[in-house]
Amino acid sequence: MPEQAETGAEEPQQSRATLEQLRGPDLLSPSDSASLVARGAGRLVIWAGEKRSGKTTLSTQIYERHRDGRAVTQFAGSETLLGFEERMHPSRAASGLIVPYTQRTNLDPDGRDLLHLAIRNPHSEVTDLLIADLPGELFRQLRDSDRHLDSMPILSRADKFVVLVDGEKLADGRRATAFSFARQLIENLQRDGLPAQEMDLLLLTTKLDKLRAAGEAAIAYWDPREAQLLAELRELSQNANSLRVAARGLPDGSDGMEDLVSWLTSQVPEPRESLAGESHPVARIQRIRSPRRSA
Repeated sequence: MPEQAETGAEEPQQSRATLEQLRGPDLLSPSDSASLVARGAGRLVIWAGEKRSGKTTLSTQIYERHRDGRAVTQFAGSETLLGFEERMHPSRAASGLIVPYTQRTNLDPDGRDLLHLAIRNPHSEVTDLLIADLPGELFRQLRDSDRHLDSMPILSRADKFVVLVDGEKLADGRRATAFSFARQLIENLQRDGLPAQEMDLLLLTTKLDKLRAAGEAAIAYWDPREAQLLAELRELSQNANSLRVAARGLPDGSDGMEDLVSWLTSQVPEPRESLAGESHPVARIQRIRSPRRSA
């Protein structure tokens, strides 16, 4: 028993009890989140990328930066603290791991796939981020046409839709695979009719630290291809943009995470007139930022 406690194989009872007090269900369903964003500014965020491209790490590191005060904006609460903490634990020094990693995601059968993080900007305005924690397998199926947008309605309801490119693959012999995945995914999103004019689109290169460490050849490979993919995203929405980030940070502070948070909390396009009459809260997660007032 003493050996288990030293290696971390058995989590301390006090730590587990503390986590259980943070919240009951650890993630939110669309119905749960509708009441949250009805109270003010809300953003439904989709990380669209293959397995191990950094989706869950992005979510947890945005949370961690606000939890420990590194971010310019401030932590203003969360309805899914337990969900963040469980995903964050393996990457912390307290876990006893030599190489940090983030717990991988499985699709919840009850649709509880939304992490919640409230962020307060320097003007004391609070934005509720609802971050879909979806497995990469879903996006592989979408890329391969084994799945279509109509089977994943949450994707079409996004405020912030982010296409991820794995910077670690760009840094090694899998760079063509990473580029091809993103390009085919964008093509299929366009084919399936992603309502991109109602959302902000971003091409996000993850693991910037790995990409830079690979040297000038890797950067030279990616620069024109990033521009090509961004041009294709702008065929869906002319306001599409691109960023590069190192979610776990860089010593010189040039990790791009503040730019990402700024983009996530920025205003999104107004919905099309044809959608103004929708009233079901689940179908309007991103459209009830300014709820109608009764006469």
